Amino acid sequence: MTSKAKKRKSDGAVVNDVTLAEAVQYLTSCKSRPKIQGNVELQNSLNKIDCVATETGLPAEDITTLVSVAANGTFPEAICSRLIRNLIPATVVPSEAVIRAISWMSTNIPSSKIQGLLVRWIILIYNMLDTLNDLHALYGVLFYFLENEVMCRSVCHLLYLLTRKEDVKLFRVRLLVRLQKRLVFFPQRDRVWLARIKAVADRQIVEGPVIDVTGRYTSEQAKRLKRDVIPSVQSTAVTTLSSDLPKSFGQSVPFSEITSFQLLLQNFDRLELPCQMAAALKNRNLQHVLLCYPDPSIPMRLSYWLDHVLCEEFLVNPSKDPSRAEELLQNLITFTEFLKESVPVCENFLVKYLHVWNGVDFRPSVLKLITRFRLHPFKVLSDLVLEPLRKLFLCSSVYCKCQLLIMFTQLLYNLVTVELLRYRICCKWQQGKNNLEISSVDDSNNVCVFTEEVEEFNPEETISQYVEYVGNLIEVGLLIEQDSPLLMHCILNFYEVLSDLHLEHSMMLIILPRPSVVYTSLFSNSATSLSRMCHIFCRYRENFLSMKNVEVTSLSACDQQYRIMSLKRIKQFNMFIMDYSNSLWRRLAFCDTEKRTIFQMLSETDLENVDSNLYRQCFSLYRHPALVGYFVSYLKPHSNGERRLILSSFKASSGYVKQN
Repeated sequence: MTSKAKKRKSDGAVVNDVTLAEAVQYLTSCKSRPKIQGNVELQNSLNKIDCVATETGLPAEDITTLVSVAANGTFPEAICSRLIRNLIPATVVPSEAVIRAISWMSTNIPSSKIQGLLVRWIILIYNMLDTLNDLHALYGVLFYFLENEVMCRSVCHLLYLLTRKEDVKLFRVRLLVRLQKRLVFFPQRDRVWLARIKAVADRQIVEGPVIDVTGRYTSEQAKRLKRDVIPSVQSTAVTTLSSDLPKSFGQSVPFSEITSFQLLLQNFDRLELPCQMAAALKNRNLQHVLLCYPDPSIPMRLSYWLDHVLCEEFLVNPSKDPSRAEELLQNLITFTEFLKESVPVCENFLVKYLHVWNGVDFRPSVLKLITRFRLHPFKVLSDLVLEPLRKLFLCSSVYCKCQLLIMFTQLLYNLVTVELLRYRICCKWQQGKNNLEISSVDDSNNVCVFTEEVEEFNPEETISQYVEYVGNLIEVGLLIEQDSPLLMHCILNFYEVLSDLHLEHSMMLIILPRPSVVYTSLFSNSATSLSRMCHIFCRYRENFLSMKNVEVTSLSACDQQYRIMSLKRIKQFNMFIMDYSNSLWRRLAFCDTEKRTIFQMLSETDLENVDSNLYRQCFSLYRHPALVGYFVSYLKPHSNGERRLILSSFKASSGYVKQN
């Protein structure tokens, strides 16, 4: 063979004559350091491995073999470095390959440069390992490599990926603090190496579905990450739990493997929680854990993340993509609805945001979050939340007013059904905590995930003042919108909740609707408003009767006081009933009686030129503007062209009303 032919052969011109299996076989067969200069077979083997690794990646068994070849010291450092950089997997990396690498590092046979290169390779293919448990078992061994100046930074990165809660020890924390002061932070390395791994991974994704092999995000994943601020469930441990979970009770189960509620129940005591608790905003199984897990650090981690992200997304650096912020709010709404509880840091964010809010951006989501507010003293609630909403209510359209009234109604319902009981239990918890009463402390965990100190105040007084505040807004809203039927519908929803405070929620508090609302419904052209107000009166009557029969001795002094105040409102309630009865039933509207209320506005001089029968019957059942259409529909089946109907012949009775 001529020298030129030998040169071409040594340069890799006949690489295609060598298969990957032959190349690996040649490298493993070398027991002593071979000749490098002019070794055509060695160059062909290295070139073949380089070509296959770049195009399709190496099979798992070849990676395990080549790790030993690169670390056993048979070849020079340059060749070993080239082999390690070509350890690009086609699918997954067996944990045995990583264990072999660390084993050879422990023998100190490979140089410090080769050892550092092996650690950097492990970091790059970390998410390609078939299991992390074997690697994690060597956590203590890896920790001792921190003493090596060459490997220190790479080992720190690898330990960061592997660290679990049980790995955190005081002596390790102290060592890492000393290293941080000495080494500070370091930039990411191996970008070209990482690009080669990603290129192979992208080609594998096109050919067939495989797992994310690089530990970084592909282009499609990166686009999704930019939109989705909430992290996914990730864990430092990976096991094969596709069907059966580990049976040993001593082995922890990574939460990323929990795919059903049944698996959650079976392994609740052995769960390894994810690295980012913020994933609970989208993972229902993790929300169940948050409700039941006794570790107080879990809600603290979530609160810290929420506080940072909400301020960053809406106050400090608002995102240009509104769908990203809207998705975050929607997930937060779903989360709070599941917990039936507000997150304190979310309340703090809303207080700040309401004072700079334009009233348009994310309005449904913002108002929905406000409905889960906790019970605070009314002055605090008014200054921080209600006052910005009042300004928006007065200057907005009728549709925005309706949205705000729906929010006020839902907030009232949440206060009386959930927050009132939670406040009372939290007060007992604080008192029991101060008195070292364990039973009181246990109660708090049953009603509150995000525990915090509460200020002692009168909760019934807060609810009463809140209702009065909303009542003032309702009167102004009716005046501005000229008794809009849509607005009246939302107002009556509010008073339907208010009418059942005693029967449904056991509160010694009954607050009547404003007279302007009562008589707007009476004189309305909408039969719905009129009938709903009559139904609300029936509910008030049931609540008054129930409250009168309450055993006074079983009530606290505060409840007794509110009971007396509520029963005093019976007189005004009877006036409303009398006016409705006179107008609709008895055909005595505007009649001068002792129990009249609004009809005092009409004097005798106002009515002297009007037929008394006319104005007294104008709001009766068959003449009322809202009901006359129904009355005509009722008469049509009974009328014909030859018969004249006499209205006085239709006598209504209580029995007829009950049947219909």
